[in-house]
Amino acid sequence: MSDILHFAFTVKGGKGLLAAPHQGHLDTLIEELEFQIGESQILRESVGVKSSGHEAVRRKPYFEIRFTSGAMIYFRPAGIREKPFVRCMWTEYGWMRRPGCRNRPGMH
Repeated sequence: MSDILHFAFTVKGGKGLLAAPHQGHLDTLIEELEFQIGESQILRESVGVKSSGHEAVRRKPYFEIRFTSGAMIYFRPAGIREKPFVRCMWTEYGWMRRPGCRNRPGMH
């Protein structure tokens, strides 16, 4: 979860995809993200707001969240073979670099 939040804070306008084989796997990660946001005022303030005044979070058909940095994180039950439409992708196998994606902290 820290990789995703780091990306959301540091990559202005970036798009990231968190993919897993099944929706059940994603639900656990979404719950953790929502818990982290709920526990931190800084994180709550970092979630984008729609013109309607609601948080920029979409739950159907898939979960996605926009941050004030303009970064979008998409959650898709896609497995490892999802066609990349984003710069950075996290899967059950770990972080995957795509062209234009910054190195994960500690990676060379």
